[in-house]
Amino acid sequence: MIEENILLVDENALLEGSVIYEVIRVIDRKPLFLEEHLERMVSSLKHYSQVKLDADLIKEKIFDTIKTNAMVNQNFRIELGSIKVNSLCYKIFPVKSYYLERETYYEGVKTITALKKRKNPLIKSKDLSFKKYINDLLEKFEAYEVILKDSAGKLHEGSRSNLFFVKDKTVITSKKGEALEGITLKNVIKVIEDSPYTLERRDVFMSDLESLEGVFITGTSIDILPVKKIDEINYESVKNSVILDLMNKFKQLKLKSIGGM
Repeated sequence: MIEENILLVDENALLEGSVIYEVIRVIDRKPLFLEEHLERMVSSLKHYSQVKLDADLIKEKIFDTIKTNAMVNQNFRIELGSIKVNSLCYKIFPVKSYYLERETYYEGVKTITALKKRKNPLIKSKDLSFKKYINDLLEKFEAYEVILKDSAGKLHEGSRSNLFFVKDKTVITSKKGEALEGITLKNVIKVIEDSPYTLERRDVFMSDLESLEGVFITGTSIDILPVKKIDEINYESVKNSVILDLMNKFKQLKLKSIGGM
């Protein structure tokens, strides 16, 4: 029988081997979508070890971290590393958090595409070479996000976000297993399913882009963010009624999640 052996380490301790992580947003001192983040971490861990996370202990440490660091509106990070068959180490710490100005949501952001794919879209893990590659592209092209595509021109996701397209009253995103299932993505899907819009999880190719009416990306720190440009193709996503409605509905879901309604 595998014995659980979870060790708490400080922020500066070095975790060996593969590192699984989650970035969680704190709003009004409350962690947003906490259960969903921990569920994904448990799912990722199964690829490396038979150790079972002590969810109650981790939650206790999370709230201690929020309280000790007087976190009101900020992100924190959980990392699991030094993973073995019957043990692992983890650390929880606040991170510098950058949230976009309201004007950015009124204007939309520029994105570019790149022939790149995650090593494993089912696991949220550290990949420093991938991060450097993306940051170099963002700086070179003065873009906000890089959209990952394959050799067939199929678009999968953003380098740090999930990708949605709008046509008429239909909202389209990647099939399961072809992109990292972001926590924001999952909750945006809940909003879509409770709306009058149709959700389609299917492939979208570069050749489809000109026929689409709007694009948005989702993530922990950005929520739903309209895209104004993919490479040289322009969109009026900031005026799209479906995107604007989903942005409002997602805001209400967030408030409900942290007990604000």
